[in-house]
Amino acid sequence: MDYYEFIHTKCKEEHTKATVKDWIDKRYIPGASYNESTGEFNIPEHALPPYTQAKARGDKIYGSIIYAVLNNKRPIPEKYGISDNEFYSVYVDYLVKRNLLATFVEDGVTYFRSTPESKKFEGFARVKIQKIVWGLVQTAIALAQLAVQH
Repeated sequence: MDYYEFIHTKCKEEHTKATVKDWIDKRYIPGASYNESTGEFNIPEHALPPYTQAKARGDKIYGSIIYAVLNNKRPIPEKYGISDNEFYSVYVDYLVKRNLLATFVEDGVTYFRSTPESKKFEGFARVKIQKIVWGLVQTAIALAQLAVQH
């Protein structure tokens, strides 16, 4: 899709062409490109604007990812101060296994979607989602420890 279609169908607020180009340059919109000579944007159909306000660290990252996805934004590992590998193998993998996050791959790009379980948190504040999701993580860890002991 082009810039205008992206802004009007995927973004809740207006963003300048310069902002979208910056996101593409920083790889915040995987699979997107910008042609310098023609000024044309090529943005994948399933692309979402990046969640650039992410500042969560540690256990709060789980909830922040859910918050971003519920708000139709793409969580960016760099914004959490972690590598792509840690983001996918620790956080995304855990959330997918708990049915709190769905992923799909198209043209080599992994996209995120909410699930019926995570949609239960729609409209909640980011901090509340982080607390709830971290509570679920702690419960799962405790149950796994109990299973190992028995």
